[in-house]
Order: sequence, then C-alpha cells, then structure tokens
Amino acid sequence: MSVNRKIGPEIKPIDDIHLPEVSFYTLGNGVPVYEVNTGTQEAFKLEILTIGGRLNESKKMVSRATASLIRDATQDYSQKELAEKLDYYGAALSSKFNMDVTSLILFSLNKHAASVIPIIGSIYLRPDFSQQELEKYIQRNIQNLDIELTKNDVLAYRQYTEQLFGKEHIYGYNSTAKLYQNLTVDDLKDHHYTHYSIQNTVIVLSGCITDEIRDVLETEFGSFKKISSISVYKDLPASNTQNKVVLSGKGKVQDSIIIGRRLFNKQHPDYASVILANTILGGYFGSRLMKVVREEKGYTYNIGSYLDMLKYDGFIYISTDVAPENTEDTINEIYRQIDVLQRKTVFDGELKMVKNYILGNILNMLDGPFKVSGWVKTLVTHDVSLLRGHEVIQELQHIDGRKIREIFRKYYQPSDMLELIVKS
Repeated sequence: MSVNRKIGPEIKPIDDIHLPEVSFYTLGNGVPVYEVNTGTQEAFKLEILTIGGRLNESKKMVSRATASLIRDATQDYSQKELAEKLDYYGAALSSKFNMDVTSLILFSLNKHAASVIPIIGSIYLRPDFSQQELEKYIQRNIQNLDIELTKNDVLAYRQYTEQLFGKEHIYGYNSTAKLYQNLTVDDLKDHHYTHYSIQNTVIVLSGCITDEIRDVLETEFGSFKKISSISVYKDLPASNTQNKVVLSGKGKVQDSIIIGRRLFNKQHPDYASVILANTILGGYFGSRLMKVVREEKGYTYNIGSYLDMLKYDGFIYISTDVAPENTEDTINEIYRQIDVLQRKTVFDGELKMVKNYILGNILNMLDGPFKVSGWVKTLVTHDVSLLRGHEVIQELQHIDGRKIREIFRKYYQPSDMLELIVKS
C-alpha cells in the first residue's frame, strides 16, 4: 500500500481521558498516603512531601537549605554509608524544592524495599546537619548565584516576581549572598524539628505496590508522633505601583522583556480557560506570538507566555529576549496580538488543535504510575482534589472561542500589566 507523504495524518480529537485509580489511606499516626498501584514492573517510587515550603520559614532560604542538606547524613548513617547503601541496592534518591513544598524521592526495586525504605525514613526523620556541609552548600550556591546574575533573563524574572509580590512576600523575595551567609546549622535543625511533622507530611507511593512495601512504610513512617502548628498564609501588598520598569542588566547582546500580572491559583473557576487562552497566545511552538515575533519578524529564537500557579496565588507572564533595536516593536506586537484575541473569536480549527495539544500533554503526564504520582503531587500541593483535577480536564474540552475572548478581555488588559525590561 502506497502512502502519500504530501498529506499529513488525520488529526483526531481526544474525546476523553481515563484517569488511573488512586487509592487513599492513612498510616497509624494519621499521615496521608496516595497510592498509584498500576505498575507492571517490580519497582516503586516513594515520595515524601513536606507541605509548606517558604510559608514555614522563620528565616529566609531555610526551607530550601533544609531540603537540600537533609539527605547528606543521618543520625544512623554517615554520608559515605548512605551513598554506599543506596548504590549497593541500585536505588536512586533525590530531593526537590519549590515555593510551596519540599520532597524526598526514592526509586527502588521491590525486592529491596525492606532495606531502602528505612534509609529514607532515617533521612526524613533523623537527619544530621553538619557545619561543614552547610558551608559547602553556601559557597556553592553563592557561586552559582554570581553566574546567574550575569544573565538578563534571570534578572528580569527575579525583578518581575519582586515587583509583583514585594520583597518580603514568600513568593517575592529573592536569594542573595547575604541570605545564604546568614544560615546556621541551628536554623536547619529548628526548621526540621518544627515543620517535618505529621500535619505537614504527605506520602505519594507509586509503581507495583505490594503488602510488603505498605508494611515497611507503616513501620518507618506510621509511628512518629511529632506534631506542629499549621502556618497561615498572609498576603502582603506589593509596594510597587509602577506599570513599567526599566533596569540595566549585565548582558551585552539582548534586552530581556517580561510582561504580565498577578492572577490566581489552581482553585479558581477560570483556571481551565486561562490554560487554554495562554496556550493560544504563547504556550506552544505554533502559538500566535511564536508565529509573528519569531517566524515572521525574526526578532527572537524563543518567545512564550507562561502560567506560574502557586498554592496561594499565581501569575502570568510573556517573556522573550531580543536585540535592543527590536525591543519596542516586540512589545507593541505582544499587545497587538492580545488586542486581536480580545476583539476576534478564535476559529474552531485553531481551538481544536490547541485543545488536542493540551490534552495530549495531559495524556503524556499520565503515562505510567510514576508520572501519575507527579500529577497527584501537584494536586495535593495545591489543595486541589482528585475529582477537581478531572473536572478541569472536562472543562477544557467544552470551552469555546467566545469564552477565550472573554478571558482575554478580563485578564489581559494592558492597563493591568506590569512591563519590565532589563536592557543590555
């Protein structure tokens, strides 16, 4: 059978997404566990979440430092012993940090569960923070920060979030050499003692889960009794009232542009509509901004529109780097594309394509138990129920062009935007 290579394959709509089953239960001490037991290989992923992130900080940067250094050594194992044991069992251990949650992640074969889960239990519950490792951490991060601050796009993003939220806001303050240097071992110990507690701990377990794994998990994490008070989010008004900020950067070739505004978190009823609107504007390679600013005008290699959804807040921003002589026209073109989307209804063909693109990404995100656990983690971190997560997917499929136009009129008004330029 011959195939006509000049005709592309038919684009078929994604009519429905079947979410895998996620079980929920609690350990003996009340720690919640979300389990995705759909694996076909005898391996598992164990992720221990500490909810709170920066909200729990008594000193700036301490949450991130604690998450980074917690796995270096414990009261039961030295740094060398930890590395040797994990290597012996072929297990992989990592830690992650963002504004609202920190996590310890373990990958292992099922047959080693009884040996490796106690190791992550020791790390999470009985870490041993040392002055030597803290000094290395501080030095390493200050060096990395010095390099990052030479990049205009990094300066632009840091200043943008600071302008949106304010210097003292948990989502607005930026890392500095002084903040790193102010950290002490006692800060890390106090933060761990106060906030790595039953109330702030959530476990996400995925893979091919057996009763043995559940029993070991109960033994290691179901008996600790440490409790703490729940930190309360307090919004602080940003001190900045400017709509346009121009700064001098250290880059010598391009200006960095960011245009955006504060928005809302994932619990907002317009969340699904904003995902779709943002993608049409600049959220994928075939977006309006990419076609005009990159393909037609040739001003930049990359331009995008992004959603940064946090637990208690959120923001949108359009970002790109261009030659100084093209900065003004690029900004004008961004507003021009927004104006078009405010005046004209997106035609059905484009809307269908973008919906398929988003739903295809969701399908990829749900491909296998380990990826599903990442989706569960996101929902749990943002206090979004699994049911609501499914509802957002269904809402995406029923949004029409008129709703998209309404979203642009409501949330993308130029008068509401903060425009920030870091000049070369």
